Amino acid sequence: MSSNNIPAGIAMQVVPTFLWGDTGAGKTSTTRALMQKLGRTFIHMNLATSVPEDVGGFPNPDYDNGVVRMMPPSWVLEMADGNGAILLDELTCTQPATLAGALTLLSDNLVGEYRLPDSTIKVAAANPPELAPNAMPMPASIRSRFYHHEWEIERETLLEGFRNGCQWKSPDFPIVPDHWEDNLPYCGALVEQFLRSHPDSLSRMPKDDLEMAFPNPRGYEFVTRAWAAAKACGYNDTAPVVKTLVQGCIGKPEAAEFMKFLATLDLIDPEAILSGREEYEYTDRIDLNICLLTSLIRQLRSNNEPDRWVNAASVFLEIGRQGEIETCLMCIRQLLMDESKGGVRPNNFMPPQEVLAGLMEITNT
Repeated sequence: MSSNNIPAGIAMQVVPTFLWGDTGAGKTSTTRALMQKLGRTFIHMNLATSVPEDVGGFPNPDYDNGVVRMMPPSWVLEMADGNGAILLDELTCTQPATLAGALTLLSDNLVGEYRLPDSTIKVAAANPPELAPNAMPMPASIRSRFYHHEWEIERETLLEGFRNGCQWKSPDFPIVPDHWEDNLPYCGALVEQFLRSHPDSLSRMPKDDLEMAFPNPRGYEFVTRAWAAAKACGYNDTAPVVKTLVQGCIGKPEAAEFMKFLATLDLIDPEAILSGREEYEYTDRIDLNICLLTSLIRQLRSNNEPDRWVNAASVFLEIGRQGEIETCLMCIRQLLMDESKGGVRPNNFMPPQEVLAGLMEITNT
């Protein structure tokens, strides 16, 4: 799989994602294949041929209480277990009344009076306006609810599929691991620091209808989540995949400033601490301390030998002694929990008594 669409594959797993691209370019088929790979129940809804009730529910009189309730359509039952994914296709060709229902689904997970589980994956797709019949520009209120990705045809994959008798491979997208949320404090701390140093970058309305992504608080939440997922998949902070994700969440001008900010950070190398090459010296930069603690947890997931675990614990203890209890609490649970239970402490390893006592004091403060 070309790296051009990998950001979309990562984003779809953690934030609502809008795929823009030519007709017949494989947006729907690739999304369906990825959701099958994830074990998700996949619903494909063509909004150009849908009525408002398909996404907003059908009026159903409740004679006992003298009210009318909105009964959800049958596809909602397939999503009830929280393991569903829905693709809202042809979004730019949607009737206004149907688009309003789609907005409620995107914003509040509501279909009629039924709320979809928060874990539901939501994807939208559309062709460029010049290729879509009766297309209309997307309102800013809709655009701000997505990571936007310009879809590219995977030429080699396409040609190989023709050679194999029109049998195409499933997308080779990274699968975001379950522990990806470990990275949220790290990414969130740096987003906070960026916005404190660049206050004018927090919010800006788009210049025109062609500017899909633009900065706002929701966009920076999407940056934090998509970036955290990319880190969990092995991409470093300045990787092209991360740059594409940031651009698709807040737009190119602000993304350029954000990537420049990341490139100039002087972060502590977590591996130097874990290996014992360096000792941690306390700094009162809370954002950098959050980054270090979450980085230590991430590195321990790949190698959590007891000595490395103790070296990480010593950093938690020092930051806790300096009064940053809340900083430690963000990820101390993962440090203390056994590996078999989703944490990073080696199974059957009993830490030195003074280390364990110090960590427990932090958690009980």
